[in-house]
Amino acid sequence: MTLSQNNAKKWMLLFVLCFSMIFAFFPQSKAEASGTRTFTTEDGLWDNTAYLTYWPGTNIVEKNVQVDVWNLTRISDNYNPFAVRPTQLSVRLCNASSKQCTEYKTFNTIKSGYGRVQFYNVLPGVYNVDIKDHIYWTKVSGKNLVIEWR
Repeated sequence: MTLSQNNAKKWMLLFVLCFSMIFAFFPQSKAEASGTRTFTTEDGLWDNTAYLTYWPGTNIVEKNVQVDVWNLTRISDNYNPFAVRPTQLSVRLCNASSKQCTEYKTFNTIKSGYGRVQFYNVLPGVYNVDIKDHIYWTKVSGKNLVIEWR
């Protein structure tokens, strides 16, 4: 092995170490999902959970939370399901320990039958997701997904 090959290997090793240190000290944007859940409004149960943790070694405390809904079906008294628009639903986040909740936010329609709401700058903690409908004398069922990112 020649002297120039040794120097090249040393420089390559130094480059790889420096490059990996950049990502260690400046983490990239990260998203975590709490999972897809089936929900029914007016059942008295939480519809999903968001687990927001603090990342040590960073100055980022708050996270953002996104709630998506789809496969929405109206459940009437005689159990005849028919279409529901996402704008007929709202969602809030309730802190599991302090019991304080955000205001309800109405879902925006992203595409036909698919809705989304985003909450920004949410402090770390465990949050229960509560979805409600704005339809008189009926319940709504569907799927929801909670994604946390910073």
